Amino acid sequence: MHAELAGVSGDRTPVITGVGIICALGTGREAVTAALRADRPGLTAITGFDAAPFPSRVAGLAPGFDPAAFLDRRTLMRQDRVLHLAVAASDLAVRDAALAPGSWDPRRVAVTVSSGKGGAAASEDAMRALIEHGPGAVKPRRHDASFVPAAVGIRHGVRGPTLGFSCASATGLFSLAHAADLVRLGRADLVLAGAAEAPVTPFTLASFASLGVLATAEPGDPYYVFDRRRRGMVLGEGAAVLVIESREHAMRRGARVRAELAGSGLAGEAHGYFDFDPAGSGGTDAMGACLLDAGLAPAGIDTIVAHGTGTRVNDAYESTVLGAVFGPDASRPLVVGTKPLTGHTLGASGAVEAALLVLMMDAGIVPTTVNWGERDPDCALRYTRSAEDRPPRVALVCAYGFGGFCGCLAVTAPSSLS
Repeated sequence: MHAELAGVSGDRTPVITGVGIICALGTGREAVTAALRADRPGLTAITGFDAAPFPSRVAGLAPGFDPAAFLDRRTLMRQDRVLHLAVAASDLAVRDAALAPGSWDPRRVAVTVSSGKGGAAASEDAMRALIEHGPGAVKPRRHDASFVPAAVGIRHGVRGPTLGFSCASATGLFSLAHAADLVRLGRADLVLAGAAEAPVTPFTLASFASLGVLATAEPGDPYYVFDRRRRGMVLGEGAAVLVIESREHAMRRGARVRAELAGSGLAGEAHGYFDFDPAGSGGTDAMGACLLDAGLAPAGIDTIVAHGTGTRVNDAYESTVLGAVFGPDASRPLVVGTKPLTGHTLGASGAVEAALLVLMMDAGIVPTTVNWGERDPDCALRYTRSAEDRPPRVALVCAYGFGGFCGCLAVTAPSSLS
């Protein structure tokens, strides 16, 4: 139906053919997959500024990420780290999808690579220069969030729709959902989709500390999610870009299909700026819409890649949503919480977690929900506990953002629904 409306033919099913990821687990498919196999958290001491005044002195920093391997010196100097991450992740995704330069029609390619905060460090530097030295000290650096999709589009010569979203911690998931819609509607044959965030800065830490959601953490302290001992979030930087294309386009160029985007559901909860409806209305609406869009029943889902931030309120809220959709049955899906491995990458988290899910499917692995061990009655879910847990085949990725942004994405391993 969508294809007929758009005046195009062929199989418009959105499939994932490339993954580019940079996070606390490493840079690229191989490094991140190895870290997932080892259940190895990537949280380290904050560097680059004095973190002593902040409650959290650790973060998920991308180890060994060298932006100079992707960008020239002049570009590096004029761009915030969030652009370095976004462009590098897009390069990795294009390489992973085996897309040769010049092999696509640039008007049939789109970009939906977003950032919730944009260039946080560059913005803080500019404000500091303004206050300390006046307007003439402010340099023209690219720090607005709109430069994130622009940078990716310029990098790859994209002339189709190029846009970004700003939906707090649901930003990346909204970007992927829109990319799938562009493919289904025939408005693009291929989309570079995802999100990037570089939020480990003094102002961002202070902002989350003021909300009371930042964990008190020293190097070596565990980051708990869904656990009775959870005490808040630990920030992380990262980017994930997926190559999403129609199945017809992928088959025509002989691409390997790594996963399928079966459906999505997005909702606005309209409850508050910094709190969620205790009844879980927005999350339940988004998940229900996603299952309907994908043509899936709750019983058909084997894995949930949860938002799981580690705050008292969010984890209980998400548990309420999952309980409402899946019921109390002990056989309901296994829940994977990945933020103890990567830190909370804020606007990038939905894209990072979707990318991690594709890597799990591709490698036939599932990580444990690291550090989970003390059950909280408000979070009565089934968590992955060992490498023997069944790898995901039909899974949901969830994301919830301040302001009531709620999203859910259904991702299936190739041919899981046939």
